[in-house]
Amino acid sequence: MNIFPAARFVRHICFFLLTALATLLNPCHAEAGRTVRVGIYQAKPLAFFDKDGSAHGFFVDMLSHIAEKEQWNVQYVPGSWQEGLDRLKNGKIDMVLCIGYTAEREKYMDFPKEYLLLNWGVLYRPKGAQVTSLMELEGKSVSALKGDVYLTGFLELVRQFNVHVRIQEVDSYSKVFKAVESGAVAAGVAGNLYGILNEDGRRAEQTPVIFSPIKVGYAVNEGSNGDLIATLDRNIAAMKADKTSIYHRELEHLLGKKDQIIPKEAYWALIGIIAVLLLAIIWNVILKRQVKAKTESIEIEIAGRNKAQEALRESLEQLRSYVDLSPNAVFVADENGRYIDVNPAASTITGFSAAELLTMNIPDLLPPESQEWGKSNFRQLLESGYSSGEAAFKRKNGETGYWSLAAVRLSNSRFMGIVTDITERKQIEDELSRKNEQLQFVLDGSQLGFWDWNLVTGEVVRNERWAEILGYTLAEIDFSTNQWTDLIHIDDRDYAWKSISDHLEGRTPLHKIEYRMYAKNGEYKWILDQARIVKRDAEGKPVRMSGTHTDITESKIAADEKHAFEQQMQHTQKLESLGVLSGGIAHDFNNILAIIMGYCSLTKMDYETAENNISEIEKAAERAAGLCRQMLAYAGKAQLTKTRVNLSMLVDEMATMLKSTIPQNAAIKPVLSAHIPFISGDASQLRQVIMNLIINASEAIGKEQGEVQVSLVRTTVIAGQSDRDYHGKTIPSGEYVCLEVTDNGCGMDEETKWRIFEPFYTTKFTGRGLGMSAVLGIINSHDGALQLFSRLGHGTTFKVYLPVLKNDSAGDEEQTSSVAPAPWQGSGTVLLVEDEEQIRFLAKSMLMMFGFSVLEAVNGKEALELFRKNAADVTLVVTDMGMPVMDGYELFHELKILRPELPIIVSSGFGDCEVTSRIGSDNIAGLINKPYTPNQLRDVLRNAVESSHKNSA
Repeated sequence: MNIFPAARFVRHICFFLLTALATLLNPCHAEAGRTVRVGIYQAKPLAFFDKDGSAHGFFVDMLSHIAEKEQWNVQYVPGSWQEGLDRLKNGKIDMVLCIGYTAEREKYMDFPKEYLLLNWGVLYRPKGAQVTSLMELEGKSVSALKGDVYLTGFLELVRQFNVHVRIQEVDSYSKVFKAVESGAVAAGVAGNLYGILNEDGRRAEQTPVIFSPIKVGYAVNEGSNGDLIATLDRNIAAMKADKTSIYHRELEHLLGKKDQIIPKEAYWALIGIIAVLLLAIIWNVILKRQVKAKTESIEIEIAGRNKAQEALRESLEQLRSYVDLSPNAVFVADENGRYIDVNPAASTITGFSAAELLTMNIPDLLPPESQEWGKSNFRQLLESGYSSGEAAFKRKNGETGYWSLAAVRLSNSRFMGIVTDITERKQIEDELSRKNEQLQFVLDGSQLGFWDWNLVTGEVVRNERWAEILGYTLAEIDFSTNQWTDLIHIDDRDYAWKSISDHLEGRTPLHKIEYRMYAKNGEYKWILDQARIVKRDAEGKPVRMSGTHTDITESKIAADEKHAFEQQMQHTQKLESLGVLSGGIAHDFNNILAIIMGYCSLTKMDYETAENNISEIEKAAERAAGLCRQMLAYAGKAQLTKTRVNLSMLVDEMATMLKSTIPQNAAIKPVLSAHIPFISGDASQLRQVIMNLIINASEAIGKEQGEVQVSLVRTTVIAGQSDRDYHGKTIPSGEYVCLEVTDNGCGMDEETKWRIFEPFYTTKFTGRGLGMSAVLGIINSHDGALQLFSRLGHGTTFKVYLPVLKNDSAGDEEQTSSVAPAPWQGSGTVLLVEDEEQIRFLAKSMLMMFGFSVLEAVNGKEALELFRKNAADVTLVVTDMGMPVMDGYELFHELKILRPELPIIVSSGFGDCEVTSRIGSDNIAGLINKPYTPNQLRDVLRNAVESSHKNSA
């Protein structure tokens, strides 16, 4: 929290210096003669409008000057602050006046780099109210402008200090101040500049709480007014650079509307100087008169006695007027401590009249706790001729005040004391001390480690809890060195310091990061480090930063364990899914084998039909390869990444496969709408969702004849409608593909509906209860939503909402056209490594057909020997991975040691994930999954050869 007790003249000077900085000229020009629609709200005198809609104010004058120069036609659209923002978002206006820059607002509007004023948020209180800190607002109401950037800054401030307030939002600053003046709220939030320019006649005043420095200027509609921004930047920069421009004249007039007020500290310092000068004058006059009286001759003394007496009288009268006008109390006492003269301020401070004071002694104004101080101070005055100090004193009404005293000896029997009433300052100090004690109590009770960093001196202060988190005491850590920074885990140090730097340089509003720190016992703790700048100098540079450390080790461990459990749970569910799918896959595989064997038999019987039969055999083989790839995906051997998924094709595929697996009394009825758009997802995981929902639906039907209807439609969720998911959360608006699985089975009671997604909860005798839990997890990971509708004895419906892939048109997957392969031919020698003889023969034939010479090896060891003998001739390697003696992984690493740039193509039946997880995709020149066609092999070979040539070049 930034707290600046300086008075208004310091703020005015700083404000003027900051806003007078000029920026570089921009040569871009807006189109002359254009119409610019400008939103304006009531922010007098910066920007405001009359009842007739005419616009006035500092920002209007600046824009009028620019518009006249650029030949713009400016049309003002009056309204409230929120209406102006809404119109800018909706494109109904081009620009809004008097708006502060924030990163959040930049998401939907554009800001010129040149701004006109610098402002900050201030908390205002009713005059005379004791609101000096945030803590005094606990449980009270605060008024603020709706949507105001300073309201955001204030809410962040109270959140950081854990202060609970009630916010009353209004639509103008004037209503904020009316609420403060009437006492309807304890305080109001407003821009400092608005407060300065509108303080006259208000029954409200600033508190010391200042926050959120903001650049104030113009903002335009996002993305469509680049020329408008360039023109504003160019003109504002020119006005700032020209000291005689309308900008500086209006700014001087604007800021000159308020009288300059001396800060309280400077005020008391001035009084002290006057007091010392007063004493010096009195002392010098007395000495001069004494010397003059002793040194002048009797004749001159007699002749000038009347004149000297008159001058002395005038001088004493002048000095007396100084004393009487002084706001500090002046007491003159004799050697017994009895008051023999006082000024009017003495009566004001003590409450006693001058006549009453002249009957009193020094001890009469001191309470019991100050009596000893008074005696000691007076003894010092008698002995040395000077004394000073601070003590409590009694007022006439019985209240206790505090004064600061400076006293001197005027003569052997005369003493003068000048007293400053410091009661208010002492109360503020006591309150601040009390608040600091409360804050320390809160920090200690919350188990937070606190740190405060002086960015100027480098000193860092911490509480004991900060060290206790790591198992240390503060005495054990040497903060004069970098020892404490060495406690941060070496892998996290750069990350942590970058976060601090980003905050100090204004790139982030808050330093908030999680990292590890080494504890005394040798282990490490996870720390949540939160901090922000709490003080800046006059130029706005950070000078102090404070933050807290929270031990989040247990929550991090719990989160990791939860993640590991979820991964294990999904893996277990996949294994269960494999068991369920095995029957359907075996059925399909047998059908495929029957097709292949049948067409092979027909070919043997009549070779003239071979051409037609071979194409059917290839189609069946491709179906078999697809089944293998699906099995690899379920087993986790293929890459599980989100891609463009044709959900319609996926549902149709799974429904067809499961028809041969589920009981025959449960009929699957797909109802798929046309033109279903693509979604972004993991096809393997989505298959698991579809399969689990269909199988559960079929089992809910039991032994009776029933139907499982699987439908797929495109749907739109509209904002504000009551579409809610299984958890009762509102489904975000947008375009979705909705998968609906409905059965006419037994249905569920309320308890089962609420527990069905719990891990390990199942209604099946042999089930593990992981299926529906995995379904919910997969849907959440795809940013989807799930709805459940069921009644006991009336069936069940599951609705799965999956977001439509953005910028993707509806339709089926693109069909691969049958295009003849490019007439590409290679050259050189290929080392082919394959243990399966028939596959090796086919691969060799293809390679030779593509123009390569081939060296054959049946395992990695044989291949390594061949390579060493023919290294100069081998241009690339094609190798299997699963081989005896030496497998493909070991061969791969040995070859890379011998020749790191050697292109190696991996031919595997284990799936992409298995290979890339052990070798790394960057090291592989190409990867082709078995089975493959000549065209597929040709493409992989060509990419590997061309990439190798590029790298060598």
